[in-house]
Amino acid sequence: RAQYYLVYDLPWPVTDRDLYAEAVVTIDPVTGVSKITAGPLHGAFSENKDLLRIKEYRQIWTVTPLGKNLSQVLLEGYVDPAGSIPDWITNLIIVDSPVTVIRGIKERLEKKYEKS
Repeated sequence: RAQYYLVYDLPWPVTDRDLYAEAVVTIDPVTGVSKITAGPLHGAFSENKDLLRIKEYRQIWTVTPLGKNLSQVLLEGYVDPAGSIPDWITNLIIVDSPVTVIRGIKERLEKKYEKS
């Protein structure tokens, strides 16, 4: 289990959002498939008056090994942004966030294995 806190710094005039979440990681010992399931962590932390709290959120990352140094990553998710946000901002976040996260993971893994 891991808990994390995110702040979405959105363009003016949209109010910034925050999210407290908890993720659970499971690994199938037979197939090697890893699954990260995340959802909101309600009531653990008080709300910041300057931010809108995202309360409806779920995300499932499924990582399936396909061979040596090759994996398939599937991301499924849902978020209610807690208020009105222009479609262009929503689409930007939906498209860019997963790619940015996967790119960051790839870079960290490459650095880790370069040092080995």
